[in-house]
Amino acid sequence: MVQGYALVLISAIVNGFLSLFPLSVSRLAGGFGLVYCPMCTYAGVLAAVLYFFSSTIGSVLPSVAGRRITGEQTFFFYMALFTIVVGVPIVERGGGGGAAWSAYILIVLGVLIVLFARRAPLGRAIDASRPAKGSPTSVEGILTGIAQGLSFLGVPAVAFTYTALLLTGMRNGRAVRLMLMSLSVYLAMAMFTSPAPCIHTVIVKALYLIGAFSGALVGIKVLIKLGNTRLLPPLYGGLAVLMGVLLIAGAV
Repeated sequence: MVQGYALVLISAIVNGFLSLFPLSVSRLAGGFGLVYCPMCTYAGVLAAVLYFFSSTIGSVLPSVAGRRITGEQTFFFYMALFTIVVGVPIVERGGGGGAAWSAYILIVLGVLIVLFARRAPLGRAIDASRPAKGSPTSVEGILTGIAQGLSFLGVPAVAFTYTALLLTGMRNGRAVRLMLMSLSVYLAMAMFTSPAPCIHTVIVKALYLIGAFSGALVGIKVLIKLGNTRLLPPLYGGLAVLMGVLLIAGAV
């Protein structure tokens, strides 16, 4: 029994951590014999994101009520709106076209991440409309929302969202924070659309949630630190391409 609990906890920590990278967590967990519960993973990672960005996300409603809307809050509003508008029809149609479809998209996104980190096609146009240096715009919110909605095709949301933010010329560190903030909307939707929890024992479920929360919190802190360096785009891009190749090859 103790070994079973340990496996659940370790699995949840690993799953929570890997959920923040452009990887197919369900396929990797199955390949390595780890326990994987989609709904519990989403819940644990969502809790970590909301905990880490509580001050920023929690300030959206008060600012709107007081009519003091910042660029970050405008971004969050449009991102959430378009994630729902694009994502709901995809979910209602049953998602994407399978693992092969997702694999090819991941490879393309991986290449684009590396390219856009060097030169952002929309960078100059959007920079000219920023209210302040580094402040996100409504256009970036719309593009990020569309990209995140498309992730319900079966592609890791962070891959689509990070690509969209780099496309607009958003700085790497800032792009990471906005990507992680945006993930809260995707995770909330994914929880409501995922199958019923595969873990029914209260103790095991609580253990899994704690593990997923802890793993995701570590992952967030790692990404924030990497976001201040030039290592993240090639790392993210490389992982996306590698995951796509592994899926096509049937290695996971």
